[in-house]
Amino acid sequence: MLKKQYWEGVTNKGRTEAINEIKDIISNNSGSIISFNRFSDMALSLMLEVEANKVNILFDILNKYMTVTGLSNESGNTNSMQDITVFFYITFGKSTGDLSIEIPQVPG
Repeated sequence: MLKKQYWEGVTNKGRTEAINEIKDIISNNSGSIISFNRFSDMALSLMLEVEANKVNILFDILNKYMTVTGLSNESGNTNSMQDITVFFYITFGKSTGDLSIEIPQVPG
């Protein structure tokens, strides 16, 4: 059975800086980013896979960098090698809601 957790995080760091730091924290602590969705400059959702016995460590390190909630009480209490899927929604406190991304025109 697939184990899932739903985390929410808030940071007041700049969006670009925070995304890079969060990505590094996840990859350096046995996590893998499976997919992501950006919502303007206000929020980002990540889908992660983390070894069951490393979930608490990743949560604690992320919580030192930003405010994170949602850790399940039953996580990390197993020596199972099964991965846990984490749906992680991050809100950027300094966002303005008007981020636009220029898409270059491709000749052809």
